Amino acid sequence: MRFAPALFALLLCVGLRAQTLSDEEIFRYSGMPNSETYTSFKSAFANAKRGTVSKLSIVNEPAPKKLDKLSEVTSLQVLKLSNNFITNLPADIGNLTSLVFFKSENNPLKTLPGSIGNWGSLIYLRLVNTQMDSLPKEVGYLDKMKEWLWSGNKGDTIKLPKEVKYLKSLKTMRLDSVLLDTIPQEIALLTELKELQLNGCNITLLPHFWVDYKGTTRGLAKLEILKLSGNTISELPYTLFYCRNLTVLDLSNNKLTHISDDISLLTKLQVLDLRGNSLSKYDLEVLQGLLPGCRIYY
Repeated sequence: MRFAPALFALLLCVGLRAQTLSDEEIFRYSGMPNSETYTSFKSAFANAKRGTVSKLSIVNEPAPKKLDKLSEVTSLQVLKLSNNFITNLPADIGNLTSLVFFKSENNPLKTLPGSIGNWGSLIYLRLVNTQMDSLPKEVGYLDKMKEWLWSGNKGDTIKLPKEVKYLKSLKTMRLDSVLLDTIPQEIALLTELKELQLNGCNITLLPHFWVDYKGTTRGLAKLEILKLSGNTISELPYTLFYCRNLTVLDLSNNKLTHISDDISLLTKLQVLDLRGNSLSKYDLEVLQGLLPGCRIYY
């Protein structure tokens, strides 16, 4: 797998700042040195055997009938598909084993093929405005993935597979307006996770953020940002307060009526958003006393 040196520097910055790169930055700094970005399926397929196609960004071009030829562009490292009317990716897309970045935007994808488990180099997975009703368990095999962004899914309720526990490199997970069946307890095994965002995901119950696993206790010790806005959460698990590195906690627009005094254990908390809940004025005053260095929105 080939990276431009500048990409390594940017990835390091991302790790330190817990921020994400824009699509444009990824295209600029990744791929083979001085490589062009192909912008049509035809040109990419024509040059596939030359091994020069490392970046492909197709916008507003309907996918060809023989979309399976995409799997022949095995030199691809960066792939962005936008407004292509794609409902299903070809099964052998797993042949793109050098992929570092994959994004589908405004394509009515129904699911992802299990062959994505072969994307062993993938770091970024971004999905926007899909129509998926399931996820393959193989998404959990992307053990080098550091960032998973998914916003806007108009399909059925999604069940996250338990195999997400194998995403050992994941640092950022943002799901917005993706209806979830449940959050698997295995999410507590994502020990590198720094940011977890599950806004508008139909969440009623939260899992424990720490679990006993193979004789040891593991949890989200590195979690810094937790955003759970727009759900129906009425109670917080006590294990949330073991996440001592939390600096931002967004619980706005839920069903909370009380928060345990144990929240005082979150000594690094800087922002707590409680707007749109049913907490009493007294409870809010207590919280302010328990978290004197925290900005509380209510």
